[in-house]
This record gives sequence, structure tokens and C-alpha cells, in this order.
Amino acid sequence: MNPIKFHILFLFMVISVWVHSQESMTGKTPEESFSEAQQLAFNDKRDDARDLLMDILHKSPNYHDARILLAKTYSWDADYINARNEFNKVLSQDKMAKDAWIGAINNELYANNFYLALGLSNKSLLYIKQDRDLSLLKAKATSSIGEVPLAIDLLSGHLKTFGQDTVAKALYRELKEQVNVNSLGVSASAEVFDIVYDPMAALKIDYKRMTPFGSIAAHINYGYRFGMEGIQYGLELYPKITNNVNAHLTYSYSQAEIFPQNLIGGEIYLTLPNALEASLGGRYYDFENSTATVLTGSLGMYRGNYYFSFRPYVTPVPNASPSFSGALDVRKYGKTAKNYIGAVVSYGFLPELTQLNINNQLISETVLYLESQRLNLIYQFPSKNLQNLWKLQAGVLRQELIFDPERFVWSVSAGINYRFMF
Repeated sequence: MNPIKFHILFLFMVISVWVHSQESMTGKTPEESFSEAQQLAFNDKRDDARDLLMDILHKSPNYHDARILLAKTYSWDADYINARNEFNKVLSQDKMAKDAWIGAINNELYANNFYLALGLSNKSLLYIKQDRDLSLLKAKATSSIGEVPLAIDLLSGHLKTFGQDTVAKALYRELKEQVNVNSLGVSASAEVFDIVYDPMAALKIDYKRMTPFGSIAAHINYGYRFGMEGIQYGLELYPKITNNVNAHLTYSYSQAEIFPQNLIGGEIYLTLPNALEASLGGRYYDFENSTATVLTGSLGMYRGNYYFSFRPYVTPVPNASPSFSGALDVRKYGKTAKNYIGAVVSYGFLPELTQLNINNQLISETVLYLESQRLNLIYQFPSKNLQNLWKLQAGVLRQELIFDPERFVWSVSAGINYRFMF
């Protein structure tokens, strides 16, 4: 016999004998070992269970049930990082592994990574569509980030789709008891300029109420600008059209020179797959001596605990090119949707934020081509009982003077908002 063939045959025989001896020593198949590991894990002997599961996975790395159970034991012992790693190994190979999705979502819920849990639940439903268990986990994750009304809507749809579900009904009743249908907000802000302009101040009081058809809000604005003061009254509606489509309608009225006499606005908001959202709308400003129409919209996305949104403004100008401006909003959320830090960076003349004065004449028209940049920092946080909400703002503005091109005015601003929910 050829020496090489002899050595190969000999090595094969040695390996076969060793494997047979190991099986004889344990006397158990991988399935039998997995069943034993299950019993150990469920009887609080998780260290022993993990030893056995890792031995199974050493021999059979693609035994997904064993890896999922190993991940769960880590999660039960609050070792969320190792649990996440093991769940990811399964889901990277099998996107239809429902037990792995459920375990991965629960692991993030246990770890208080609520936005990550919501992202995983959304992703799981892209692969395993219309699933009862994953749908319920999505509602739980949604309520965990503080979006209780949205979670209630999801649970309502869940119950209509899947019929009677004891867990879903219990969570639905619990969340309904938490909903505050009324809220009252008070905000104040001030802005100080380095040259030309006197300080400005604003005060706002608003009342908001949730209804089965959407929210309704009324507000009163007080403004002091350029040595003039005035009051504006407004009404806002947030009708719910479908689970994924909402609208915002607004109307404001004022007889003061520093506000438009009439402001009419409308916008449609769409919730899209992959944690995206978009909107499209416009506003009409009716000033004493002129009018302006501003087209706007937004594109936003959630990535983990972060939210990014860009909003452009396009103002058509008769016999000229349109005026463009925009704002980028970046937020990092805490444990709930009510807690975040953020920044808004804007470029161009934003009609909702700026008015000018020249030769003691207020320029209310928003159709202007001025170079302008603004940075606002925002910190929002709830009270300990989650019934009250605070928002702090600070900003800086650099803007070209209308009567002196290429010369700029700087300003700093600060504001505070308090909202009581009941």
C-alpha cells in the first residue's frame, strides 16, 4: 500500500475510534445533551447549563437552539453584552429564527436599551411578517420609550388582527390608565444682540388635549420685539388619518404688527419602514401689507437612541428664484422619548424664527436672501413622577444686516418650557 494512503487511513481510523469512545463515554446525542441543559437552566443551575451548552456548540457550532438557550442564560443573569453577541450569531445566519428575535428584543428591554429593542422589533417584523409575539414586543418597546399613545394604537391593531390576547389586553388596559389626556405648557425666551437691535422676549401658554381622533391644542403667544409688543392666538389640530399617516393643521390670528394677521399651515406626516418618517406641507403668512407662502417638509430617521431630521424651507419669490433655507435636528434620547439632548443647526433666513427692523419699520415679510446661521442646544427631561416635563434651550445666531450687506449681527438666546400633564 502506498505509504501516504496508509497514513491517511490510519489517521481516519484513530479519529473514528476517538469519536466513538467520546460518544460511548457520554452516551448522549446532542439533542439529549441539549435537553439536559434546558433542565439545568430552568432549575437555576445556569453555570452548569452554560458549560454543557458550550460543549455542544464546540462540537456543533450551528446548533441554533443551543446557542439561543445559551444567550438566554446570559440575559437572565444580566450579562446583556454576551447575550447580544450570541443572539447576533444566530440572526446573522438565520433571519427567520423567531426565538432568537424574541430573545434579542427581550434582552434589550431588560437592559433598558428601549430604542434598540424597538429597532429590533421593527426589523424582526420585516422578516417574520404579521407575527403575534413580535407585534406584542413592538408595542412593549414603544411604550417603554414613553410613546404610550402610539403603543395603545399598536395594541388596538394587534387585538383586531390576532383576536383575544390576554397579555395584550392586560397591557392595553394598563397603558390606558397611564395616558394623560390633558397638558398645559408655559414657555419663556429672550434674545440679546450685540449691535443695532434691542433685546427681544417671548412668552407662550398652550393647552393640549388628546382625543380618539387626534390631539387638539390652543395657544396664546406674547412677543416683544423692536420696542413693540403684541399677542397672537392660535389653534392646532393633529388628526390621525391611519396608523401610519397623521396630519398637522394650524391657524393663528393677531392684530399686532409683529405677528402676521393670519397664519395658515398644514402638513402630512408618514411613518415609513426602517424607522424612517417623512412629511410634506406648507404655511401661508398674511401680513398687513404683503403675503408669503412657504413650502416645507421633513425627512427623519431613528438609529438606536439617535434621531436625525432635516427640514427644508422653500419660499417662492415673484420674478426671481425661490429662497431656500433649512434646519438639521439631531437628538440623543435617554431611557424614554421624553428625555433627550439635541441640537438644531439652521442655515438661511428661517421665516418661523426671524423678523427684522429697518429705519424703525418692521419688516414682517419673510421673502429675504440674507446669510444667516443659527445653533440651538436643547435639553428635555421629565420630572420623577413623569407628570411634568422641562425643556431648556440656548442658542447663538449670526445674521447679515439687511441695510448693511456683509456686516453681521450676533445674538445669544435662552428659553425654558414647563409642561404639566394631567
